[in-house]
Amino acid sequence: MSTHTFRRIVVYGVLAIAAGSLFSMRRVLWRRLVIGDTAVARTHTPTVEGALSAYGKRSDRRFRAVCRQSGVAYPPKRITLIALKEEKRLEVWGADARKPYKRLAVYPVLAASGVSGPKRREGDLQVPEGFYRISALNPASQFHLSLRVDYPNAEDTAHRTVARSAMGGDIYVHGGAASIGCLALGDSAIEEVFCLVARASAANRTILIAPRDFRVSPDAPRTSNPWVQNLYMRLQTTLREDFPL
Repeated sequence: MSTHTFRRIVVYGVLAIAAGSLFSMRRVLWRRLVIGDTAVARTHTPTVEGALSAYGKRSDRRFRAVCRQSGVAYPPKRITLIALKEEKRLEVWGADARKPYKRLAVYPVLAASGVSGPKRREGDLQVPEGFYRISALNPASQFHLSLRVDYPNAEDTAHRTVARSAMGGDIYVHGGAASIGCLALGDSAIEEVFCLVARASAANRTILIAPRDFRVSPDAPRTSNPWVQNLYMRLQTTLREDFPL
């Protein structure tokens, strides 16, 4: 092999390695900008126990102090998340059995698609509205960690406008800063919320999603749909009576 040929092989090899590194860097940057993943975000074992091991101490420090100040035993027996679409805010409320709820934390929602109004079909980009359970914890989410919302629930299904199979699903509260029909909190926030929710019993994990904060803005968005009107009235009553500011 001539010296010239050897040099060409070396140069092409270096260029190939550089191109591969650049492609990998672009993938990482895209995930950080669009999905919100970070190098630290992937340090946990993809199990609930792994997430608790990685992030539970920080979550405990925050919420144990807040619960002590609020008179709620830690960890709270009941957890309800309140998502307010217009305000782009997620509130965390906790309570002992048969005792009033206390607000424990407030987080900004970094991304949520759609407008006011319930989700009606797959692909409408809407965040659902109504009374839901947190039906699953996903420690292996592509958005770091996530909490599954049980849309469509029985009420959504009873008032559907399309076939049940066309209503969509896979609605989550998750990390990152991008969303299509979900609620993105960012990685640090979802770590705290995920661990707190994980410590409550599965039967006592709920989420209420409203088009706006009816405690301060009593006027509901205009709609001619009787079911949606009734839903907004019930959301307003529940917010004012069970989760007063």
